[in-house]
Amino acid sequence: MCIRDSFRNPGADESKKLDAEFKEVASELKAKDLVFMLVDINSEWGTRIADHFVIEDSNLPVFEITKTDDDGIAHRFRHTGKLNKQEMKQFIENWRQGKAERFYKSEPEPDSNDGPVYKVVGSNFQKLVIDNDDDVLLYYHAPWCKRCKTVVKTFEKLADSLSEFKKLKFMEVDGHKNDLKEYDAQDYPEVKMYRGK
Repeated sequence: MCIRDSFRNPGADESKKLDAEFKEVASELKAKDLVFMLVDINSEWGTRIADHFVIEDSNLPVFEITKTDDDGIAHRFRHTGKLNKQEMKQFIENWRQGKAERFYKSEPEPDSNDGPVYKVVGSNFQKLVIDNDDDVLLYYHAPWCKRCKTVVKTFEKLADSLSEFKKLKFMEVDGHKNDLKEYDAQDYPEVKMYRGK
């Protein structure tokens, strides 16, 4: 999948060249294991795709392979660096050989984590949850989950009422905006206990 912003430089030769090279790669490497999509983020469909994959304008253009496993978990592989026909073909070849590194999305880390419930993001998950000496009760939620809005209030009250237990930390993560290397939530809302070291 190649996602780009046609309004960033409308009609520019660079955008036209990238589109043409992507279409050439799609034509040359057509196979049962890949479906090629060229997405304009400014179209209605493109906006939905970008929202689903949590792709910001500042990251464009994006060249990515997404593979869903048997459990329905999406594994994403994102090309970084120069984007041209040769680089796209090499990235696909690396992915087929198992050499492409999995991409994990992450919100920016919060400046502060005050209050009874800490915010976890993809990039600080290992440090705050896995490597923590204390026990961690982690609440997974998603912005589109209606049940999450009521469960979060109960979770916050529980964290507040058990705040005297210093060896138990309450944390929350937006599973839609963050990928976690150690765990993929199967449903939302979900609460999981991680034992301290």
